[in-house]
Amino acid sequence: MYGLVCPLCISNSAAGMLLIISLFFITCAFATQVVKRAPDGVPDFVVKYAPVMYLYSADPWKPSGISSQLNNTEPRVDFKVVSDQPMTLDSLSFLNGLGGDKVYLTSKVKPYANPVPGYLFGVLPNGEGKTEGAVSSTIIVNDHGDGTVDAFYFYFYAFDRGALSIGNHVGDWEHSMIRFVNKTPTALWYSQHSAGQAFKYSAVQKYEDGVGNLRVSVYHYHGRQSRLTSR
Repeated sequence: MYGLVCPLCISNSAAGMLLIISLFFITCAFATQVVKRAPDGVPDFVVKYAPVMYLYSADPWKPSGISSQLNNTEPRVDFKVVSDQPMTLDSLSFLNGLGGDKVYLTSKVKPYANPVPGYLFGVLPNGEGKTEGAVSSTIIVNDHGDGTVDAFYFYFYAFDRGALSIGNHVGDWEHSMIRFVNKTPTALWYSQHSAGQAFKYSAVQKYEDGVGNLRVSVYHYHGRQSRLTSR
């Protein structure tokens, strides 16, 4: 069984900036009417046509929150921990003074430990469709200034499984992108591993969101780093 996910609750920011959103989850059989809004500076059509992403119910790796990821990682330089200061999205800049581009974040507990660290499984959306306590998606809006707007819809996973246990990802961003021309969606990009596929907007599967909008469907490949046009 698949469930579907769509963006909701975008924070205020200007076009071209990173916009934090949470994920809204709906079961296939019982789609709930959602009232969405775009804050000042964010085009309404970016929210109106935001993709609906289907999650496979048997997939153990769910969307995750960045805060949880930071709480379970530590900064290192040359394999040595350089700080035990708590990290948040607002305070990460302090790492610049601890080694510059030599600083990296790594999991406090090995991802292949037994048992597997719980945070890697992400957050199961509740009955109202929300990943409680987790901001698990972002939007980046790129306004070209000539009527063309690219909206990148990013989805975060604490863990994605690679094929045959090769290419496993800890802390993985995947995305889809819609190109708008004069506020009308015209093309769509689905990320798949290090590449992806592009389609005309008219060619892909749509979902009726309950308020009269047809929105593109995106399928998260079971445990993997891919966005697909169909099951």
